[in-house]
Amino acid sequence: MLLLAFTIFSPDGEEMDETIHVYSRHFDAMEECKDFISNWGDTIRSRGIDKVQDLLKDGYKIKLEDLSCAVPGSLWKDKPKDDDDENTDKDENTDKDEVG
Repeated sequence: MLLLAFTIFSPDGEEMDETIHVYSRHFDAMEECKDFISNWGDTIRSRGIDKVQDLLKDGYKIKLEDLSCAVPGSLWKDKPKDDDDENTDKDENTDKDEVG
């Protein structure tokens, strides 16, 4: 799918913590997606950004960080493991105070 990744900036010009990832079009093959970007990338970078910008509250700005082809969910496959991940299998009751 076609993936657009945007950084958001506050009215003060500060980069926000949030990043918006938009899957905008499905392709049957990765090569189709790459060809689409090759043919339409400049248009997406100009008019596409304007369309997304129109969705934001006044004063907020966006910057297109990435225009690429990706498989939905692939953003998370290489997600770094949190230190807390090793505790995800623990019993739900272990955080409760025992009475008795």
